[in-house]
This record gives sequence, structure tokens and C-alpha cells, in this order.
Amino acid sequence: QFFCTTTDPGQDLRLRIEPDVVSYNALLKTLARSNAKTIETARRGHEYFRELTDNKSASIKPTTVTYNQALLLWSNIKSPETVEQMLTLLSEMKAGDRTIRPDAKTYRTCLSIVDTCGLPELERQELADQLSSELIRFGDPRRRK
Repeated sequence: QFFCTTTDPGQDLRLRIEPDVVSYNALLKTLARSNAKTIETARRGHEYFRELTDNKSASIKPTTVTYNQALLLWSNIKSPETVEQMLTLLSEMKAGDRTIRPDAKTYRTCLSIVDTCGLPELERQELADQLSSELIRFGDPRRRK
């Protein structure tokens, strides 16, 4: 919850503002694009992401954009944990709510992660081939009719 207080000393007004999916998406995007591209920043952003995905409220649900922002957070980190997080997020997108599906941006970010994460060459190539095949097989859902 976010709270705003008035600057007028004569008033004791507090507005309770509930964050929505747009707020979370903006927060994740800001963290991903910040200059603090550390594993701690990615983990902190991932905690915010999980706060949203673990929310049982029907009024606020993650979207493909939310998942893409979480992937973008991890794309800044060159660590084996990055690939682990990428595979988990991608798996959740494919298995979950039918409104959340990987799109071209998802696969582009995943391919970028694979390219720079420091995996051994053979493993990196196999994962890149798998992701490319999925993109070709499933295409971009935004372009489907």
C-alpha cells in the first residue's frame, strides 16, 4: 500500500492508494533500467514480482508485460541464477492463465539472457535453438487472429 499525506498542516488527510498491475509493471521496468544492475536489484525486483503473482486478489493479476519486465530485470545479470529464473518465468507463462503467453519480446529477452549468461557454448546453443523453435512454432500471440 502507498500512502499520501497532505502538506497542509491543518489537515490530517491520508489517502490510501492501492497499487495495481500498471504500478508493478512501472516499478519492475524502472528497476530493470536503473544503473544498479546488480543481482541484489534483480532479486529485490523479483520479490515485488512475486508479491503480485502470489496475490490472491481477483482485482490485480500479472500480465504478459509483467512477466516481460521481470525477465528484463534478470537480463542485466550475468549469473547461472539468471537462466534458472528465466526458465521458471517462461514455464509459468506457458502453463498459467491463457491470457499470459510468451510473445516476441519474451523470446527476444530470453535469447539475450542465453547469449550473455556465461553458459558453456554447447548448452547455450541448445537452449537458444529450443527458444528459437518455440518462437517459430507458437509465433507471437499478438499477431494471431
